[in-house]
Amino acid sequence: MSDNSSEDLLAAAGQMLGNQARNEVLRVLVRRGEVSVPTIAKETHIRADTVTRHINELEDLGVAKIDLPRGSRHGRRFTVRLDRERYKALFNAWVGAMDSES
Repeated sequence: MSDNSSEDLLAAAGQMLGNQARNEVLRVLVRRGEVSVPTIAKETHIRADTVTRHINELEDLGVAKIDLPRGSRHGRRFTVRLDRERYKALFNAWVGAMDSES
């Protein structure tokens, strides 16, 4: 998702924040910055395959960066890194939308 219009940012923010398990994954990424899927799974008590699905969704939103291309990850350990600028942009879009509704 590369369009940064306010509507696109708000839609991406809703996807980023709209799932409890994904929020748990995000909390680990925010706290650690860079981490592996098994570590996220251990810290959140979420199955590794579920963590991977959420990481892929966060990658599609531009929030997660991964050190291996998607097609070459199966069975391999990879590192996930939070793109803090993108995370902040989406979070701020969400908070801004909530503020404007008050």
